Amino acid sequence: MFRGNNNLLRSLLVLVAILVLMIGYYWVHKPIGLGLLQIWGGSALDVLTSALMVTAGGGLGGLILSRFGTHTLSRSERVALSAGLGLGLISLAVLLIGLVGLLSPLVLWLLLAAAWVIGNRFALLWLRDVSALARTVRPTSTWEWFLAAFAGLMLLTAALSAFAPPAAWDALMYHLAGPRVYLIDGAIRAHSENHYLGFSQQIEMLYTLALGLFGRDTAAAPLHWLYGLLLLTGAGGIVRRYAGSTAAWFTIALVMSSTSLWLLFGYPYVDIAIMAYAVLGLIVLDQWRESQQVGWLLLAGMCAGFLVGVKYTGALTAVAFAVYVVAYAPRQWLRNGLILAGVALLIFSPWLLKGLLLYQNPIYPFVFGGLNWDASRTENFSQTYTGLLNAGNGWQLPILPIAATIFGAENTPGFGFTLGPWLLTAPLLLLIGWRWLDERIRPFAKGLLLLMAVLLLLWIPLAALSDIGSGPRQTGAAFMALSAVAGGIGLGTLAKWPRKPFDVYFIVRGIMTFTLALIMVEAVQTTFSRQPVQYFFGLISRDAYLEHKLGLYHTAMGRFSELPDGSQVRFLWEPRTFYCPPTVICEPDTLTDAWARPIRSGLTPDEVFEGWQAQGEDYVLVWRLGFEFSAYTDEYSRFAEPNQLFPDALEKWMTPVWTDDYAYTLYTWRDQPLTESGD
Repeated sequence: MFRGNNNLLRSLLVLVAILVLMIGYYWVHKPIGLGLLQIWGGSALDVLTSALMVTAGGGLGGLILSRFGTHTLSRSERVALSAGLGLGLISLAVLLIGLVGLLSPLVLWLLLAAAWVIGNRFALLWLRDVSALARTVRPTSTWEWFLAAFAGLMLLTAALSAFAPPAAWDALMYHLAGPRVYLIDGAIRAHSENHYLGFSQQIEMLYTLALGLFGRDTAAAPLHWLYGLLLLTGAGGIVRRYAGSTAAWFTIALVMSSTSLWLLFGYPYVDIAIMAYAVLGLIVLDQWRESQQVGWLLLAGMCAGFLVGVKYTGALTAVAFAVYVVAYAPRQWLRNGLILAGVALLIFSPWLLKGLLLYQNPIYPFVFGGLNWDASRTENFSQTYTGLLNAGNGWQLPILPIAATIFGAENTPGFGFTLGPWLLTAPLLLLIGWRWLDERIRPFAKGLLLLMAVLLLLWIPLAALSDIGSGPRQTGAAFMALSAVAGGIGLGTLAKWPRKPFDVYFIVRGIMTFTLALIMVEAVQTTFSRQPVQYFFGLISRDAYLEHKLGLYHTAMGRFSELPDGSQVRFLWEPRTFYCPPTVICEPDTLTDAWARPIRSGLTPDEVFEGWQAQGEDYVLVWRLGFEFSAYTDEYSRFAEPNQLFPDALEKWMTPVWTDDYAYTLYTWRDQPLTESGD
């Protein structure tokens, strides 16, 4: 007995001695600086934020699913569906709290705690499913391991961008600018200068919650990345259930093979959520098709409502859901249609209420106009003078997915999206290889192709008429998600094709290996060039990272801290306000028409400046590059004449406070406007 105690004492002494040694050594040597610890510690808080939110969502969604028979779903589908439904409900709760003016960190914490309490048992079950999924879903062949490694690398590099300080254009303009100002105000209010904040904002409400918990602006993008994980889990789960493991890994790899989709995984945007809810809708519609139980139709209505709540263009997918329901139960089309539409409308109704109360239009700014909106604004926003037809590319419409694949590239006119070679083309293999599909898969595949056909038929006229409509991100997100499912099954069928006169499956895998390798190399190069790796290892500071990403915009926003508290700044030709200090009120030029629109409406330059002065504007920030682009490019030719009046009027009414001599100049009012002679 004494010998055992001696061994215990000896072991404890050794451990304590080693601990003291480590503390003493690293107290002096400090291999990790305080800045690096702050970065890693902050990222840990962001992980905690996303984990708390998605688990609470999993609990609420699990509570809902417990009312239905989910034994026919795979664990992957159950995990994705529970979290997606629950997060949607949490978003609506944040919206209602904001509308009544109770937004604060304390209330947001209480909301999250309430979600945990309501769904606590199911949250634990959801975590158990996630843990089991991580243990049991393993590649079963060398080829599957390659696909899994590809997807893993793409997810990892996207996560590095997601946890870095936000710098993506639309995030700084509205996806995060809205949540930031809502938290500053403690309420969701109307913002006449940023019409995007009048849209439905389901994911932005989740960003509001994420930013409000710990006050960290890096907490939002990881949530979008998590929606991507739900997309992959749900899509992979339903494909695995029907077509096996290899087809599921094909599906996951297809999603990650699009460079632009990979970029979106790292941005605090909303488009990945559209894709996720499209796949969740597919899952529940398929369950309804097989069982004809009304409960699954109710869940389909929830998914449809969430889709429109994420983005108005989600209505395209809701229409596809309706066509699916009519096609598979034509004799009950009225009853089923009312159930689907009724639940979708109920889920979407808080956004209708918000639009009506704050912007005088339930679907602001479309159809009925609304706050600070007119025909000129409609023209500026929709850009209906563009599109494939007006660009002379109407021949691309009949082959839109293939044209978007070949001609689409990130940050270029037209499609503006790099789809990769496989995402929208692999589904053709499902059609070509239909004869090799198992009989069990065919009913599911027919329903999937029906949804895709409806979405494509809706996409084509939009692409014909506008650049926004032609963008896969803007109007084709759900189509891309379903294409990954169809493409995964199609690629999986190649294994059943005859090996003679040549082995198509072997050749396709070889070509795919080469292309996926190129995509991985590009992803790694892009990640290093954008510097999130350098940021996470403390080689550059947060300011240096943002300066690298945002250039002189970051410098200009930094100088705003010098302005008196409560100052009001009118931005001209600059729509991004996210990094404006909370002590300063910044009015964005969201459609870059803040100057041209009043001039075109009949006001004189003097009247415009007098109006701004009367509204209490203290300063004007001019983005010179934005002005030059708006004044001298054909795309904005309608602004050319009004913008030519701006320099002289600016000189007359305002004087520079500071300038970087290249991009940004901050102006304040002259004591007296200059006379015509300049005296």
